[in-house]
Amino acid sequence: VLSGSQTTSGDNVFNTVERKTVGTKLKVTPQVNEGDAVLLEIEQEVSSVDSSSNSTLGPTFNTRTIQNAVLVKTGETVVLGGLLDDFSKEQVSKVPLLGDIPLVGQLFRYTSTERAKRNLMVFIRPTIIRDDDVY
Repeated sequence: VLSGSQTTSGDNVFNTVERKTVGTKLKVTPQVNEGDAVLLEIEQEVSSVDSSSNSTLGPTFNTRTIQNAVLVKTGETVVLGGLLDDFSKEQVSKVPLLGDIPLVGQLFRYTSTERAKRNLMVFIRPTIIRDDDVY
C-alpha cells in the first residue's frame, strides 16, 4: 500500500510503501472456570483487497469482523458462522479488433459472469488437560 510520496529538489519521487496483511485471522482467549466450563472469547476477521476499486489513492480493503463470548463444557464443540461472502465477477472475451466495432462488435464478444458464495464456519472444541500428579 502506498502510504506516502515525496518529491526532492531534482524532481525525483520517493514513494513510501507499507505492507498490509490480508486473509483470515482467528484469536481465541480461553478461561477455565468451575465445573470444567471454559469461557472462550473469540474474534474472527476476514480481510481482502477489493479488486473492483479503481481509486487513485491505492487499493481498498474489505474487512469483516465478528466477536463472540461462549461458555462451553470441556469436550463440547462450538460452531461459529456468519461471515458470508457473495462474490460476482464479470469477464468480457472478444475477437481482437472485430469486438471493438460499434453495433456489429457485439457479435464477436462474449460476456461471462462468475458467482460464488462463501460462508466461513469455525468449529472449536476446548479440552482441559490436567496434570495427573496434581489431582
